[in-house]
Amino acid sequence: MNGRIILILIVVFNLLARFWKIGEIPQLLDDRYLSPRIISACLGVLTPLILYFFIKNTSGKIKFALLSSLIFSLMPQSIIESRIASSIAQMEFLFLLILLLSSAFKNKFLSVILISIFPFYLFFSYPYFSFFRQTPLLLTKIIPNLFTLFSFEMLFFRNITFYWGGIREFGFMYLTFLPLFLIGLISFPYSLFKNFLFLSLVFAILAIFSAQFPESRFLYLASPFLSVIVAWGILVLGQNKKILNNTVIYFLILFLIYELGQFFHYYYIHYPKDISSNTDKLPVPF
Repeated sequence: MNGRIILILIVVFNLLARFWKIGEIPQLLDDRYLSPRIISACLGVLTPLILYFFIKNTSGKIKFALLSSLIFSLMPQSIIESRIASSIAQMEFLFLLILLLSSAFKNKFLSVILISIFPFYLFFSYPYFSFFRQTPLLLTKIIPNLFTLFSFEMLFFRNITFYWGGIREFGFMYLTFLPLFLIGLISFPYSLFKNFLFLSLVFAILAIFSAQFPESRFLYLASPFLSVIVAWGILVLGQNKKILNNTVIYFLILFLIYELGQFFHYYYIHYPKDISSNTDKLPVPF
């Protein structure tokens, strides 16, 4: 299939997944939050496109760029954040836009300047970025945060970040992505994406040291890199034309369709009921 057609299909999926019943699910407890939701949804459509062009510019591989954009679009947390008033979704869009612009410049100095802008913007704009105003965390809290953040439970089974803004029954990625993630993790060309890797690790560290962990949701800023790792794993697996590999790929596709169905079932059926019965526990509308 033509790459342009696939990209259009990704955009169509994102439009449907981000905008359908955006004023109803999750329940809109304050009408003032509808406009921020629409902004998040628009960014939820644009961010996978920015990721596509960044990966394409950096690697020169259209298939890799398409897979990265698709995987990111499908990720549970990506859909969840783009349907609520999410400041972290805005930060992520800016982060990828800066990476895209820096990849377009041949001058390394200009690229460094561009990339350096983002941490300062994050510091002054994101409400959870309060490291210099918070009480220093004890080592007894930092270490559990570290193991929680990088646990397979958090990544693939149960997401504890911003519970009322999403669903806990799914991790940052679908279980289908686990073997692809491991393959990609082992074989990924890290030297080609040094800035991307470095900043993603910084975001993970910020999450660990945040006094609001896990509510700060800094890990979401690293989710594009996670999707790129999974996409690379698909490429590596697909390069081997053995029957076994094809069988595995078809099985994973079927299992992914099942998981997507489960995710949307939980999100559109069970999640609204959870919100309705716990409105008194919501810290802020979203």
